[in-house]
Amino acid sequence: MGAHVDHQKGLVTGFAIDKGVDLWFDVREDSLVVLDSQTFTGHVEFDIAMPTLVKQGNWGDYARGAKFALQKRFKLEKGIEGTIKGSLPVGGLSSSAAVLIAYVMAFAKANNITLAAFEVMKIASEAEREYIGLNNGLLDQACIALGKKDHCESNEYRLIPKADNMPDFELGIFFSGLTRSLMSSDYNLRVTECKTAAWIVQSYENVPLKTHEKTFLRDVPESSFKRNRDNMPPRFARRADHFYSEHKRVREGITAWETGNLEWFGSLSKASCESSIHTGAHRHL
Repeated sequence: MGAHVDHQKGLVTGFAIDKGVDLWFDVREDSLVVLDSQTFTGHVEFDIAMPTLVKQGNWGDYARGAKFALQKRFKLEKGIEGTIKGSLPVGGLSSSAAVLIAYVMAFAKANNITLAAFEVMKIASEAEREYIGLNNGLLDQACIALGKKDHCESNEYRLIPKADNMPDFELGIFFSGLTRSLMSSDYNLRVTECKTAAWIVQSYENVPLKTHEKTFLRDVPESSFKRNRDNMPPRFARRADHFYSEHKRVREGITAWETGNLEWFGSLSKASCESSIHTGAHRHL
């Protein structure tokens, strides 16, 4: 739960699962990065010590993005030679975040850089926002970098233990056979719409406006939104509706998880998906 609210600095929860990305690599004596993929064709090669080039439009951009974000903080001198393979469907289940985290951790290890899990998460997220161009939040990266077996994750990065009385369950993940890239979807547009909704409410409330990149629905009290909802264009009101209702579902979902109430947790998960379809994330305007 927490779909399409993380980029507005809202509360989220997520599972860590036992699928991911494997990157086998050796550290090179020079500064070259040489990569192959068991999923995509083509060979990727670049110099990790040189300034990052613009995107090339292929799978190697995620390695370049990891280099870009790390290079802002550290001096990189050693490259790697490796092969990457994923057990996640391309374009689903946080696959891009998993790939970026793999590269960030590999480049850091090759250059004797020690990173805490929270730093890995933030660097990978920055790579996706500033280099790849997807204006995401931290949900995917947090689940991967901070998740732990039998726990559920919260935005305050408190690990929520599974209740002792929770009945056994299975987590079903269904792959439709279709792949997609968030960069070719309306994801960034939805982020803009959420920020615009915040701007509209703040304008009605005579709150000084910040720049767009520093504007988030989290900074707008729900009471302010409710006072002005009927005066807003419907598409922006629906984005805010999803944000505030999803916050409630996340808080209730944490309680359901802590108390072992799987039926309640499941109903909240379903409601989260329904809200995403009809008010939050997808093509319904």
